[in-house]
This record gives sequence, structure tokens and C-alpha cells, in this order.
Amino acid sequence: ASTVFIKYGSHSCTGTVWAPHLILTAAHCAEEAPEKITVEFKNAHKKYRISDKYVHDEWAPMSPAIRRHDLALLYFKEALPKGYRPAERLQDFSVLKIGMPAKLVGYGINNEILKLGSGTLRETTVTIADLGFSYNAVLFDHTKGSGSCYGDSGGPAFYMKNGRPLIFAVTSAVISRTNGPTKSCKERSLYIRLDEYQDFLADAEEALLENVR
Repeated sequence: ASTVFIKYGSHSCTGTVWAPHLILTAAHCAEEAPEKITVEFKNAHKKYRISDKYVHDEWAPMSPAIRRHDLALLYFKEALPKGYRPAERLQDFSVLKIGMPAKLVGYGINNEILKLGSGTLRETTVTIADLGFSYNAVLFDHTKGSGSCYGDSGGPAFYMKNGRPLIFAVTSAVISRTNGPTKSCKERSLYIRLDEYQDFLADAEEALLENVR
């Protein structure tokens, strides 16, 4: 397993094991002080407190549709629980095409009206709706009845290669079919593409793991 449940105050998000001691998530899931953020490895019944974080320095909570740079890495001291390992990463982003399926995984709600269901890991397959919205985003189609919603933020989108999930993007926001702001989870979602952030992720990893070596 590589997907984790993130809690801060009354809010929750999703994250992905990026490396030992490191969780990849959305910047808007990491706005609290590190000690107020916990990461739950539910399969292993383990809950760890975050002790450091590295948020993209250009992240700004602007209108939901343009949540550029919505990425962060969280650091925890403990060893990865048994059964968890870092997600495999997509290396060749040229394989992504509009209409192609992708697997979304997260701990978000499954009842949009009552805002219920967070804390349970679910997955669904959606199709890529748009790769040209902005250089760093991929949009997914939710109009077939499933998709990500509140609490799935920070979670992964996987490209399936011969049954192997390869992470290529991180949940940032829901947007409308016309790519504007919306509160509905039934239209589209915007995910941050990881290929545009290789330098940021390498810098974040180095900075957070500096104290460990």
C-alpha cells in the first residue's frame, strides 16, 4: 500500500508514500503547523505525527481552478509500517492522452450532500478530460458518476501500466465543466502533474531528509 489518510483539526486529506519518512500531498493540506498534522497508515493501524513539512513557495490559495503549485512533502520520523512502500512513479509523461483511463485513490467523502464517508479508502477509474488547461495540470472527467471529492485532496492519480499503478498527479480541486469554480464533485477535477515539479520534489526531499543522514 502507498496511500495514507491525513488529518489536521477537523479536516482530512489523502497522501502518498513518496519515500521512507516522506508523504506527498497537496499544499492546501499542509497549511497547519507540522505538529498539528497526523498521517494514518490505516492498513497497519499506525498513526504518526508530522515533524516537518516542505510546501511549494509559490503556493497561493487562489481561485480553486488555478491552484498552481499545490504540492507539499510531509516528514515523519518513524519507519514505514509493514505493508507500505513508496508509490512507483510514472517516468514517461508522453504516454498521457485525452480519453485515457486513470485510477484515482483517496480517503474522501462518498456522499456529497451529507458530506459523509471520509476516512475509508476508495478507488475509481476516470478518463483524462484535458491536458492543456495549464502546463502543470491534468483534468479528469467526473460526469460518468464517479471521481474525487472532498478529502481526496493530496491523493494520487495513477497511470496503470500492465496492472502496475504509477503515480503521475496529485488531487488539487474540483472544477466545473467549463473549467471554472464549483463546489460540485460531479463535473471535473484538477490534478497537479508531477513531471513539472521534479526539481521541487528533489529539493524538498533533500531538505527534509538532511537531518536524518
